Amino acid sequence: MKKNITAAKNQIITFIFNPFWRSWGVVVILALSLALNGLVWYTYYQVIHHSLGFTPILYSSGVLLLNLFLANIIYRKEPLASFILMGLSLIIQAFIYIFMRITFLMSGF
Repeated sequence: MKKNITAAKNQIITFIFNPFWRSWGVVVILALSLALNGLVWYTYYQVIHHSLGFTPILYSSGVLLLNLFLANIIYRKEPLASFILMGLSLIIQAFIYIFMRITFLMSGF
C-alpha cells in the first residue's frame, strides 16, 4: 500500500514540476485557451443560456483539461505533439464560441 502511495506521489510531483510549464509556447497557448474558455462561459451565461443546453460549456472545458493533461504527459518525448494538442484545444474552443454565436443569431429569425 505504501508503495502505491509513493508511486502516486511521484507521478503528481512529475506532473507539476515538468519542463512543460516553463515553455513559452505552452504558456501563451494556455493563456489564450483560458481567455477563450472564459469568453465561452461569459457568452453562455450572459446571452444564450436560455436557448442552448449546458453541453458547449462542458465540452469546451473538457477539451481544455484533457488536452492539457495529455500534452503534459507527452511533452518530454514529443514536444511538438504537445503543442499541436494545445493548439487543437484552442481551435476547438474557437469553433464552439463561433457556433454558439451563430446559434444565437439564427434563433432570432
